[in-house]
Amino acid sequence: MSKGIITGIIIIIIISGLILTYTNFFDTVKPKIESVVETAKNTTLVDSKNIANKIEDISDKNKTSDFLDIKNIHESQIDPEQTKLSGIAYSPYRKDQSPLTNIHPSLNEIENDIKLLSSITDKIRIYGITGNNQFIPEIAKKYGLKTAITLLLTGDKTDYDKIEKAVQMANKNDGIYTIIVENEGLYRGNLNEEQIIHYLNKTREKLNPTCTITISEPIGDWLEHQEITKHVDYVMINYYPYFNGVHINNASSKALEEYKYLKETLGKEIVIGETNWPSDGEVIKLAVPSPENQQRFISEFKEIADFNKIEYFFFEAFDEKWKPAEQVNPDGSNDVENHWGLFFENGTMKESLKNTIPPTYNITTRN
Repeated sequence: MSKGIITGIIIIIIISGLILTYTNFFDTVKPKIESVVETAKNTTLVDSKNIANKIEDISDKNKTSDFLDIKNIHESQIDPEQTKLSGIAYSPYRKDQSPLTNIHPSLNEIENDIKLLSSITDKIRIYGITGNNQFIPEIAKKYGLKTAITLLLTGDKTDYDKIEKAVQMANKNDGIYTIIVENEGLYRGNLNEEQIIHYLNKTREKLNPTCTITISEPIGDWLEHQEITKHVDYVMINYYPYFNGVHINNASSKALEEYKYLKETLGKEIVIGETNWPSDGEVIKLAVPSPENQQRFISEFKEIADFNKIEYFFFEAFDEKWKPAEQVNPDGSNDVENHWGLFFENGTMKESLKNTIPPTYNITTRN
Protein backbone atom coordinates (compact mmCIF):
# COMPACT_ATOMS: atom_id res chain seq x y z
CA MET A 1 0.00 0.00 0.00
CA SER A 2 1.44 3.36 -0.99
CA LYS A 3 2.31 6.07 1.55
CA GLY A 4 -0.32 8.38 0.00
CA ILE A 5 -3.14 5.88 0.61
CA ILE A 6 -2.00 5.28 4.21
CA THR A 7 -1.83 9.01 4.86
CA GLY A 8 -5.33 9.48 3.44
CA ILE A 9 -6.76 6.75 5.69
CA ILE A 10 -5.13 8.35 8.76
CA ILE A 11 -6.60 11.77 7.88
CA ILE A 12 -10.09 10.25 7.46
CA ILE A 13 -9.82 8.55 10.88
CA ILE A 14 -8.70 11.80 12.54
CA ILE A 15 -11.51 13.83 10.96
CA SER A 16 -14.09 11.22 11.99
CA GLY A 17 -12.81 11.35 15.55
CA LEU A 18 -12.99 15.15 15.62
CA ILE A 19 -16.56 15.14 14.31
CA LEU A 20 -17.61 12.62 16.94
CA THR A 21 -15.88 14.59 19.72
CA TYR A 22 -17.48 17.86 18.61
CA THR A 23 -20.93 16.22 18.45
CA ASN A 24 -20.59 14.85 21.98
CA PHE A 25 -19.28 18.19 23.28
CA PHE A 26 -22.13 20.14 21.69
CA ASP A 27 -24.70 17.72 23.10
CA THR A 28 -23.16 18.33 26.54
CA VAL A 29 -22.99 22.11 26.51
CA LYS A 30 -26.09 22.91 24.45
CA PRO A 31 -28.51 22.48 27.38
CA LYS A 32 -26.26 24.62 29.56
CA ILE A 33 -26.05 27.40 26.98
CA GLU A 34 -29.83 27.29 26.62
CA SER A 35 -30.12 27.46 30.41
CA VAL A 36 -27.97 30.59 30.55
CA VAL A 37 -29.96 32.26 27.79
CA GLU A 38 -33.20 31.39 29.58
CA THR A 39 -31.77 32.83 32.78
CA ALA A 40 -30.97 36.06 30.97
CA LYS A 41 -34.59 36.35 29.89
CA ASN A 42 -35.93 35.84 33.38
CA THR A 43 -33.65 37.97 35.55
CA THR A 44 -32.55 41.60 35.57
CA LEU A 45 -29.63 40.91 37.90
CA VAL A 46 -27.36 39.48 35.22
CA ASP A 47 -26.12 41.74 32.44
CA SER A 48 -25.37 40.63 28.90
CA LYS A 49 -21.60 40.87 29.39
CA ASN A 50 -21.70 38.39 32.27
CA ILE A 51 -23.91 36.04 30.26
CA ALA A 52 -21.45 36.16 27.35
CA ASN A 53 -18.53 35.45 29.67
CA LYS A 54 -20.30 32.48 31.21
CA ILE A 55 -21.11 30.97 27.79
CA GLU A 56 -17.47 31.45 26.80
CA ASP A 57 -16.28 29.62 29.90
CA ILE A 58 -18.61 26.61 29.66
CA SER A 59 -16.06 24.45 27.84
CA ASP A 60 -13.70 24.82 30.84
CA LYS A 61 -16.36 24.39 33.50
CA ASN A 62 -18.82 21.87 32.06
CA LYS A 63 -17.82 19.34 34.69
CA THR A 64 -19.27 21.58 37.44
CA SER A 65 -22.91 20.55 37.68
CA ASP A 66 -24.08 23.68 39.55
CA PHE A 67 -22.05 26.20 37.50
CA LEU A 68 -25.18 27.78 36.06
CA ASP A 69 -27.21 27.57 39.25
CA ILE A 70 -29.30 30.75 39.32
CA LYS A 71 -28.67 31.23 43.04
CA ASN A 72 -24.93 31.44 42.43
CA ILE A 73 -25.43 33.99 39.66
CA HIS A 74 -27.68 36.14 41.84
CA GLU A 75 -25.33 36.08 44.81
CA SER A 76 -22.38 37.09 42.68
CA GLN A 77 -24.24 40.21 41.56
CA ILE A 78 -25.38 41.47 44.98
CA ASP A 79 -23.28 43.88 47.01
CA PRO A 80 -24.50 43.44 50.62
CA GLU A 81 -23.58 47.03 51.49
CA GLN A 82 -25.86 48.36 48.76
CA THR A 83 -28.86 47.14 50.73
CA LYS A 84 -28.07 49.72 53.42
CA LEU A 85 -29.20 53.34 53.26
CA SER A 86 -26.50 55.91 52.54
CA GLY A 87 -27.36 57.90 55.67
CA ILE A 88 -30.18 58.84 58.05
CA ALA A 89 -30.94 62.08 59.86
CA TYR A 90 -31.43 61.27 63.55
CA SER A 91 -33.11 63.07 66.43
CA PRO A 92 -33.40 61.12 69.70
CA TYR A 93 -36.57 62.70 71.15
CA ARG A 94 -39.35 60.30 72.11
CA LYS A 95 -42.88 60.57 73.44
CA ASP A 96 -43.24 63.34 76.05
CA GLN A 97 -39.68 64.56 75.34
CA SER A 98 -38.82 67.82 73.61
CA PRO A 99 -35.98 70.33 73.40
CA LEU A 100 -38.67 72.96 73.84
CA THR A 101 -39.47 71.70 77.35
CA ASN A 102 -35.91 70.61 78.22
CA ILE A 103 -36.99 66.99 78.64
CA HIS A 104 -34.27 65.00 76.92
CA PRO A 105 -33.67 61.31 76.15
CA SER A 106 -31.32 59.29 78.33
CA LEU A 107 -28.03 57.86 77.12
CA ASN A 108 -29.53 54.38 77.32
CA GLU A 109 -32.43 55.42 75.08
CA ILE A 110 -30.01 56.95 72.58
CA GLU A 111 -27.89 53.80 72.54
CA ASN A 112 -30.96 51.66 71.81
CA ASP A 113 -31.75 53.91 68.84
CA ILE A 114 -28.19 53.81 67.52
CA LYS A 115 -28.07 50.03 67.81
CA LEU A 116 -31.23 49.82 65.69
CA LEU A 117 -30.00 52.28 63.07
CA SER A 118 -26.64 50.53 62.73
CA SER A 119 -28.38 47.64 60.98
CA ILE A 120 -29.73 49.84 58.16
CA THR A 121 -27.04 52.52 57.63
CA ASP A 122 -23.40 53.40 58.26
CA LYS A 123 -23.89 57.16 58.69
CA ILE A 124 -26.12 59.41 60.74
CA ARG A 125 -26.66 63.15 60.73
CA ILE A 126 -27.46 64.86 64.04
CA TYR A 127 -28.66 68.38 64.87
CA GLY A 128 -27.09 70.27 67.74
CA ILE A 129 -24.55 69.12 70.34
CA THR A 130 -26.15 70.26 73.58
CA GLY A 131 -27.31 67.96 76.37
CA ASN A 132 -26.97 64.26 75.63
CA ASN A 133 -26.72 64.98 71.91
CA GLN A 134 -23.03 65.63 72.47
CA PHE A 135 -22.55 61.94 73.33
CA ILE A 136 -24.24 60.59 70.21
CA PRO A 137 -21.06 60.49 68.05
CA GLU A 138 -19.22 58.41 70.66
CA ILE A 139 -22.11 55.96 70.96
CA ALA A 140 -22.40 55.83 67.17
CA LYS A 141 -18.71 55.01 66.83
CA LYS A 142 -19.19 52.09 69.23
CA TYR A 143 -21.65 50.59 66.70
CA GLY A 144 -19.55 51.39 63.64
CA LEU A 145 -21.45 54.49 62.54
CA LYS A 146 -19.92 57.71 61.20
CA THR A 147 -21.51 60.95 62.37
CA ALA A 148 -22.18 64.24 60.58
CA ILE A 149 -22.60 67.01 63.16
CA THR A 150 -24.97 69.86 62.30
CA LEU A 151 -24.55 73.11 64.23
CA LEU A 152 -27.62 75.21 64.94
CA LEU A 153 -26.20 78.71 64.56
CA THR A 154 -28.36 81.78 65.03
CA GLY A 155 -26.02 84.71 64.45
CA ASP A 156 -25.36 85.59 68.10
CA LYS A 157 -22.26 85.29 70.31
CA THR A 158 -23.08 81.75 71.39
CA ASP A 159 -22.28 80.57 67.86
CA TYR A 160 -18.55 80.71 68.61
CA ASP A 161 -18.98 78.41 71.61
CA LYS A 162 -20.86 75.92 69.45
CA ILE A 163 -18.14 75.98 66.80
CA GLU A 164 -15.36 75.54 69.36
CA LYS A 165 -17.12 72.63 71.00
CA ALA A 166 -17.76 70.89 67.66
CA VAL A 167 -14.11 71.27 66.65
CA GLN A 168 -12.95 69.80 69.98
CA MET A 169 -15.32 66.84 69.59
CA ALA A 170 -14.21 66.14 66.02
CA ASN A 171 -10.52 66.36 66.93
CA LYS A 172 -11.02 63.73 69.63
CA ASN A 173 -13.37 61.40 67.73
CA ASP A 174 -12.53 60.29 64.19
CA GLY A 175 -16.08 58.95 63.91
CA ILE A 176 -17.12 62.57 63.33
CA TYR A 177 -16.23 62.81 59.66
CA THR A 178 -17.83 66.15 58.78
CA ILE A 179 -19.18 69.31 60.44
CA ILE A 180 -22.20 70.99 58.86
CA VAL A 181 -21.59 74.50 60.17
CA GLU A 182 -25.18 75.69 59.71
CA ASN A 183 -28.52 74.37 58.46
CA GLU A 184 -30.90 76.53 56.37
CA GLY A 185 -29.65 79.76 57.93
CA LEU A 186 -29.84 81.50 54.56
CA TYR A 187 -33.22 80.02 53.74
CA ARG A 188 -34.74 81.11 57.06
CA GLY A 189 -33.01 84.49 57.10
CA ASN A 190 -31.06 83.81 60.32
CA LEU A 191 -27.64 84.23 58.68
CA ASN A 192 -26.18 86.07 55.71
CA GLU A 193 -23.46 85.06 53.27
CA GLU A 194 -20.73 87.07 55.01
CA GLN A 195 -21.50 85.52 58.41
CA ILE A 196 -21.51 82.00 57.01
CA ILE A 197 -18.15 82.42 55.28
CA HIS A 198 -16.72 83.81 58.54
CA TYR A 199 -18.08 80.84 60.52
CA LEU A 200 -16.69 78.37 57.96
CA ASN A 201 -13.23 79.90 58.16
CA LYS A 202 -13.42 79.97 61.96
CA THR A 203 -14.34 76.29 62.05
CA ARG A 204 -11.46 75.31 59.78
CA GLU A 205 -8.79 77.14 61.83
CA LYS A 206 -8.20 74.41 64.42
CA LEU A 207 -10.06 71.49 62.89
CA ASN A 208 -8.37 68.20 62.09
CA PRO A 209 -7.82 68.39 58.29
CA THR A 210 -9.31 64.92 57.79
CA CYS A 211 -12.71 66.27 58.95
CA THR A 212 -14.57 68.10 56.19
CA ILE A 213 -16.86 71.14 56.53
CA THR A 214 -19.88 72.45 54.67
CA ILE A 215 -23.30 74.04 55.21
CA SER A 216 -26.73 72.65 54.32
CA GLU A 217 -29.18 74.76 52.28
CA PRO A 218 -31.88 74.32 49.64
CA ILE A 219 -30.74 74.39 46.01
CA GLY A 220 -31.94 77.95 45.36
CA ASP A 221 -29.82 79.41 48.16
CA TRP A 222 -26.69 77.69 46.86
CA LEU A 223 -27.30 79.14 43.40
CA GLU A 224 -27.81 82.63 44.85
CA HIS A 225 -24.72 82.48 47.08
CA GLN A 226 -22.09 80.72 44.99
CA GLU A 227 -19.24 82.54 46.73
CA ILE A 228 -19.78 80.20 49.68
CA THR A 229 -18.76 77.19 47.56
CA LYS A 230 -15.15 78.43 47.70
CA HIS A 231 -15.11 77.90 51.46
CA VAL A 232 -16.66 74.43 51.74
CA ASP A 233 -15.26 70.97 50.97
CA TYR A 234 -18.49 69.88 49.29
CA VAL A 235 -22.02 71.17 48.75
CA MET A 236 -24.86 69.78 50.88
CA ILE A 237 -28.45 70.36 49.82
CA ASN A 238 -31.81 69.79 51.51
CA TYR A 239 -34.22 68.64 48.84
CA TYR A 240 -37.95 68.04 49.39
CA PRO A 241 -40.05 67.57 46.23
CA TYR A 242 -43.14 67.53 48.48
CA PHE A 243 -42.70 71.18 49.47
CA ASN A 244 -42.23 72.05 45.79
CA GLY A 245 -45.62 70.50 45.01
CA VAL A 246 -44.10 67.85 42.71
CA HIS A 247 -46.24 64.83 41.82
CA ILE A 248 -44.93 61.56 43.23
CA ASN A 249 -44.58 60.23 39.66
CA ASN A 250 -41.80 62.77 39.02
CA ALA A 251 -40.31 63.18 42.49
CA SER A 252 -37.26 60.91 42.22
CA SER A 253 -36.37 61.78 38.62
CA LYS A 254 -36.68 65.48 39.48
CA ALA A 255 -34.24 65.02 42.36
CA LEU A 256 -31.67 63.49 39.99
CA GLU A 257 -32.21 66.27 37.46
CA GLU A 258 -31.65 68.97 40.12
CA TYR A 259 -28.61 67.13 41.49
CA LYS A 260 -26.91 66.94 38.10
CA TYR A 261 -27.67 70.57 37.29
CA LEU A 262 -26.24 71.82 40.58
CA LYS A 263 -23.13 69.65 40.29
CA GLU A 264 -22.44 70.96 36.81
CA THR A 265 -23.15 74.58 37.80
CA LEU A 266 -21.13 74.70 41.02
CA GLY A 267 -18.37 72.27 40.05
CA LYS A 268 -18.38 70.64 43.48
CA GLU A 269 -19.23 67.27 44.97
CA ILE A 270 -22.90 67.26 45.97
CA VAL A 271 -24.37 65.45 48.99
CA ILE A 272 -28.12 65.40 49.59
CA GLY A 273 -28.30 66.22 53.29
CA GLU A 274 -32.05 65.78 53.68
CA THR A 275 -34.73 64.25 51.50
CA ASN A 276 -37.86 62.14 51.88
CA TRP A 277 -41.61 62.12 51.38
CA PRO A 278 -44.07 62.47 54.30
CA SER A 279 -46.46 59.68 55.21
CA ASP A 280 -49.16 62.15 56.28
CA GLY A 281 -49.94 65.87 56.20
CA GLU A 282 -51.56 68.43 53.94
CA VAL A 283 -51.62 68.22 50.13
CA ILE A 284 -49.41 70.82 48.43
CA LYS A 285 -50.36 71.30 44.77
CA LEU A 286 -49.72 67.85 43.20
CA ALA A 287 -47.83 66.45 46.19
CA VAL A 288 -49.96 64.07 48.26
CA PRO A 289 -48.56 62.76 51.57
CA SER A 290 -49.34 59.11 52.23
CA PRO A 291 -47.62 55.90 53.41
CA GLU A 292 -47.77 54.52 49.86
CA ASN A 293 -46.16 57.62 48.35
CA GLN A 294 -43.46 57.67 51.01
CA GLN A 295 -42.64 54.04 50.22
CA ARG A 296 -42.52 54.78 46.50
CA PHE A 297 -40.25 57.79 46.87
CA ILE A 298 -37.80 56.01 49.18
CA SER A 299 -37.65 52.96 46.92
CA GLU A 300 -37.23 54.88 43.66
CA PHE A 301 -34.87 57.50 45.06
CA LYS A 302 -32.61 54.91 46.68
CA GLU A 303 -32.35 52.99 43.41
CA ILE A 304 -31.45 56.16 41.49
CA ALA A 305 -28.98 57.33 44.15
CA ASP A 306 -27.24 53.97 44.42
CA PHE A 307 -26.92 53.66 40.65
CA ASN A 308 -25.51 57.19 40.31
CA LYS A 309 -23.35 56.88 43.46
CA ILE A 310 -25.07 59.81 45.17
CA GLU A 311 -24.52 60.21 48.91
CA TYR A 312 -27.73 61.11 50.74
CA PHE A 313 -29.45 61.23 54.12
CA PHE A 314 -33.09 60.29 54.47
CA PHE A 315 -34.91 62.64 56.80
CA GLU A 316 -35.54 61.11 59.20
CA ALA A 317 -35.22 58.04 61.44
CA PHE A 318 -38.26 58.52 63.71
CA ASP A 319 -41.40 60.64 63.56
CA GLU A 320 -41.00 63.71 65.78
CA LYS A 321 -44.33 64.42 67.42
CA TRP A 322 -42.87 67.22 69.55
CA LYS A 323 -42.57 69.52 66.55
CA PRO A 324 -45.39 72.10 66.45
CA ALA A 325 -47.55 72.23 63.34
CA GLU A 326 -46.97 75.98 63.21
CA GLN A 327 -43.49 75.28 61.81
CA VAL A 328 -45.07 74.84 58.37
CA ASN A 329 -48.22 76.95 58.47
CA PRO A 330 -48.78 79.70 61.06
CA ASP A 331 -52.36 78.47 61.55
CA GLY A 332 -51.15 74.97 62.41
CA SER A 333 -53.14 73.38 59.59
CA ASN A 334 -50.30 71.19 58.32
CA ASP A 335 -48.70 68.78 60.79
CA VAL A 336 -46.43 67.31 58.11
CA GLU A 337 -43.32 67.86 60.27
CA ASN A 338 -44.54 64.99 62.47
CA HIS A 339 -44.58 62.43 59.64
CA TRP A 340 -41.16 62.18 57.97
CA GLY A 341 -39.84 59.18 59.90
CA LEU A 342 -39.00 55.75 58.59
CA PHE A 343 -40.20 54.56 62.00
CA PHE A 344 -43.09 55.75 64.11
CA GLU A 345 -42.21 57.63 67.29
CA ASN A 346 -42.52 54.38 69.29
CA GLY A 347 -39.80 52.69 67.21
CA THR A 348 -42.06 50.55 65.03
CA MET A 349 -41.18 50.59 61.35
CA LYS A 350 -43.96 51.96 59.17
CA GLU A 351 -45.83 49.05 57.64
CA SER A 352 -45.49 50.35 54.07
CA LEU A 353 -41.68 50.41 54.37
CA LYS A 354 -41.07 46.89 55.65
CA ASN A 355 -40.11 45.58 52.20
CA THR A 356 -38.21 48.76 51.28
CA ILE A 357 -35.89 49.47 54.21
CA PRO A 358 -33.09 46.94 54.88
CA PRO A 359 -33.90 44.34 57.57
CA THR A 360 -33.54 45.72 61.10
CA TYR A 361 -31.52 43.09 62.92
CA ASN A 362 -31.39 45.12 66.13
CA ILE A 363 -34.95 45.72 67.32
CA THR A 364 -35.89 48.44 69.78
CA THR A 365 -39.10 49.53 71.46
CA ARG A 366 -39.18 53.25 72.17
CA ASN A 367 -41.71 53.20 75.00
